Amino acid sequence: MAKRVKENSEKDQDQDRQIEDILKVVEGLQIAQNVSRSVVAPTGDTDRLNERVRIKEMLTQHFTVDQIKSLAWDIDIADDINKSGTKETIIESLLSEARNRRRMLHLFARLKDLRPFIEWSIAKDWSIQT
Repeated sequence: MAKRVKENSEKDQDQDRQIEDILKVVEGLQIAQNVSRSVVAPTGDTDRLNERVRIKEMLTQHFTVDQIKSLAWDIDIADDINKSGTKETIIESLLSEARNRRRMLHLFARLKDLRPFIEWSIAKDWSIQT
C-alpha cells in the first residue's frame, strides 16, 4: 500500500510539473502574441500612409496640373508648393504643404466642391489626424 501511495504521489508530482510547463508555454505564447501585435500593427501609421497614396492617386486621375496648382491657390498655399516638375511631384508638394500648414480640411472641402461625384471620405479621417 505504501508503494501505491508513493507511485500516486510521484504521478501527481509529474502531472503538476506538466501542468506548470504547459502554463509556462501558454504564458509565453500570450506574451509573444502581444509583442507581435505591437510590432506588426502600428497605431494608424500604415492606414494614413495608404490613404495618402490613395489621395495622390485620386488627384492624379481626376485633376490636371493646372487644376492642382489652382487648388493650391484656392487654399492659400500656392506660394509654397513646387510648381515645376511632374504632376506627381506637384501633388506631393500640395499634400505636404496642406498638411504642414494645417489646410487639409480646406483642401478636402474644395475637392468635394470640385468633384462631388468622388468619394473623398477616406481623406476626412486622415486630415483630422494631422
